Amino acid sequence: MLELDPLSFYIMNAMADDWESIAQIEPDVSIYHEPTKRPTIFDALRRLHDLRLLQIRDEEGNRLSGFPASADSAWFAMTERGRHVWDSNCHRFVDAAELTSMVLDSLWRDWDPIGVNESPEAQDEYDSYVSGVCSLLLSGADAHKLRQHLAQIETVAMGLSSPCSHLDDVVQKLLAMVGR
Repeated sequence: MLELDPLSFYIMNAMADDWESIAQIEPDVSIYHEPTKRPTIFDALRRLHDLRLLQIRDEEGNRLSGFPASADSAWFAMTERGRHVWDSNCHRFVDAAELTSMVLDSLWRDWDPIGVNESPEAQDEYDSYVSGVCSLLLSGADAHKLRQHLAQIETVAMGLSSPCSHLDDVVQKLLAMVGR
């Protein structure tokens, strides 16, 4: 199986849940890998496309067969082959400490059911939920079980009337961190 270099893995990791623009890929790569400039990411995207690991669409959703001259108006997603390669490489890049950091960041940035992530003083708001989410992810829990866990936190622990509307998207991002 094809072994991905770290930059390629984290670019593909950013695309694990859906179509992404380079503006969406860059921050994920910088957080989970290392700060990386767009031209470097663009070159890596070209290599991944050449390997048939990703597909490209324009802003209107039209599939592009060739690689664009500029990534600013393109959207990228894994091909079926790309997902298989990415899945087979996950174990090489995600360890428990890194997963903890990734989950903490995702709960803060993506989940945020009570809307506090604009307040730096509340940055530890979701810390107590990280170990439970990581345990589920590392034990092989499926989307239903993970969704149920987060929904229970929202409705029971936080007292919200119903789970947040974007919970399924959050669950997919979390599962993508462990190659599912």
